[in-house]
Amino acid sequence: MNTRPETYRKKHLSKSDYVAGIQCHKQLWLRVNEPNAIELQPNDDQEALFEQGRRVGELARTHLPGGTLIDSPYYALDERLRATKHALEAGCDVIYEAAFAFDKQFVAIDILERVSDKFIVTEVKSSTKVKPEHLEEIALQALVLEQNGLTVSRLQVMHINRECTYPNLANVFITKDVTAKVTPLVQQARERMRAQAEVVAGSLPVLNIGPQCLAPYECPFKSRCLGGHFKSGHVWSPENRP
Repeated sequence: MNTRPETYRKKHLSKSDYVAGIQCHKQLWLRVNEPNAIELQPNDDQEALFEQGRRVGELARTHLPGGTLIDSPYYALDERLRATKHALEAGCDVIYEAAFAFDKQFVAIDILERVSDKFIVTEVKSSTKVKPEHLEEIALQALVLEQNGLTVSRLQVMHINRECTYPNLANVFITKDVTAKVTPLVQQARERMRAQAEVVAGSLPVLNIGPQCLAPYECPFKSRCLGGHFKSGHVWSPENRP
């Protein structure tokens, strides 16, 4: 596991930050302005999920082999951006974890495939279906790629096939074209980027607790808002708030 240096500070927002910002501006502010917060240190369960995601990503690459992996540590953004630029200039047809930035927003593309003078973007997920938050992530990626001068012809999600049974993993993935669903979200992503930039540059937002504390992901900072009374699995409603 890569360990970020003690001097680590966020220069760019990540895809995870962006999705968190859609969920709650306060969570976004804390993630960006307190990147070393104890709440952001993964526990054993989260580490297991991260490892599962890494393994699924590695397996997905075997379905489109021969690509170039951008394998610098996740916090080495400048290195990753330079390596991606070099791979594109070298004419690589497939790049894994291709890195791009635009206006302090960073994205890493799980699989970027060149087809003629256009590109196919594949987001790999360990879930068994495409979720709304996946489409938001891909819309962000499409926007950042567009701003970097790349023309995207297809946006897709590669997720786990629930019908696949071990040890035959030939059909472990299902790939779904989500271009039509994502395209209308790209302009919205541009507007959200602008709004989120204003949020992180300002003071800590004051927001009431609500359903956003749990969906689409459980907020790591929920205890700060709920005064330590929140219990995992608790369903929020006006009647049972602390």
